[in-house]
Amino acid sequence: MMKSTEAASLGQLAGRHALVTGGGGGLGSVMAFTLARDGARVIVADRNIDSAERVAQIIRERGRSATALELDVTSEASWLRAMSTPEVGRIDILVNAAGVIARDTLESVTEESWAKVMSVNVLGATLGIKACAPGMRSAGCGAIVNIGSTAALQAHSDPVYCASKWAIRGLSKAAAIELAPWGIRVNCVHPGLIPTELTNNAAANYVVAALNSTPLGRLADAEGVAEAVAFLVRDSAEAITGIDLEVDGGYTVGGAAWARKTSAKNSQAHDGADQT
Repeated sequence: MMKSTEAASLGQLAGRHALVTGGGGGLGSVMAFTLARDGARVIVADRNIDSAERVAQIIRERGRSATALELDVTSEASWLRAMSTPEVGRIDILVNAAGVIARDTLESVTEESWAKVMSVNVLGATLGIKACAPGMRSAGCGAIVNIGSTAALQAHSDPVYCASKWAIRGLSKAAAIELAPWGIRVNCVHPGLIPTELTNNAAANYVVAALNSTPLGRLADAEGVAEAVAFLVRDSAEAITGIDLEVDGGYTVGGAAWARKTSAKNSQAHDGADQT
């Protein structure tokens, strides 16, 4: 049975053309599914064309419109080829979801790992905006969502990744100002820890520590992040630009304070048990 929220969203993006980078898997694929569900014609862009085609095929099997596109987000030539492809056409919605992470410390980071993370996470989004903005400008409207991270709002233990996501946040705000005169909105969505292969392979106490620092006591999920993206690209959000939208269960609001509060409460309960 269709959920009422899903039924209400159907068709809200009808007639829109959306391009999702990193759409061949992970969070990007869920965003592609969600935008297609809402009626957008989705360009599933990914460096791995086979992965992009699998996602596009699923969307088409669901009765929606999707096209797979091979795209290297770090190459301006690749972007130019993509925008000149007849199947792409105009782009009304751009979601910069392609991203990589490097588990480097400042002592172990190399020029190669720094360049790779910055190239995909920051240059990729910059080139995407540059490529899609002219068509949006001609249309007099457009919506761009960059995918950040809680690492864009506070320090994380992965300094290179953290630096790239702070850069994405700054890029989003600068682009929001530059493109506003043409009705183009630019916003940034910051997911918290999401159950993925990366978290499945994390140290046993990593997820537990994150949950203990999350006031709502639960991880975000890809669907919730995709719904935040879908909200920001709808006409109902036409006055929203340059914002940071966290989907993190309250982690960045006051995770440290929550962890201290929870620890103190548990300590009091333990002391009480000792006295009985």
